[in-house]
Amino acid sequence: MAEQEKGLEWRSRVPDRSEFSDDAELAAYDEVSGFADRLRKMRVGGDGGYHESLLQIPIVAASVIKLGGAIVANVGNGETFTHADREWLDQVVAAELKTEIMQPAHVPMALAAGVRPEAIAALRSGQSDVLTEREAILAEFVREVVGGRVDNKVWSRLETILGQRGTLEYALFALHIQLNTRLMQALQTTPPPTSDEVDELLRRETERTQVPGEG
Repeated sequence: MAEQEKGLEWRSRVPDRSEFSDDAELAAYDEVSGFADRLRKMRVGGDGGYHESLLQIPIVAASVIKLGGAIVANVGNGETFTHADREWLDQVVAAELKTEIMQPAHVPMALAAGVRPEAIAALRSGQSDVLTEREAILAEFVREVVGGRVDNKVWSRLETILGQRGTLEYALFALHIQLNTRLMQALQTTPPPTSDEVDELLRRETERTQVPGEG
């Protein structure tokens, strides 16, 4: 039991900067720490505990953050997927992995990016017939990428929407979100909410962001 508790403590431990001496690790430490602070101030991604735990491996952690940034650098410029597509992907990955761990941050972000609340609710309840054609095509693609079984027709169908570059970037981003989700679960730094809590969050955020006179 003591060994188990020690393991859990190590997983969530945030090392002090003084524990590192290598210049590259110190630079990476500062980068990751600053990223976690910015997320905390923006109230995105919980309390920053996930990224702070990754400070135990600062160079790797900084690389993971840079990968995500590189993929989404051109989002919304017309050459790849949109911000709504990006947040829709997060919702599909969460449903496919059957976890709510990222939803406190990403439900509000999805609605702010233009994802339809009806689509999120439909995805959560398994009612695929409610989805638009674009939502359904993107969702099918993400599911197959995460599941490691991408059919040629599914890939080609997305290429007609996002193009070759956008499709490859969308696949890579799906795996990036899967990595972060599974690692967050492994580190156990962020207790996931219940499905009922996320449903209530979706309801509240939908009401909050609804334009007066609509609905």
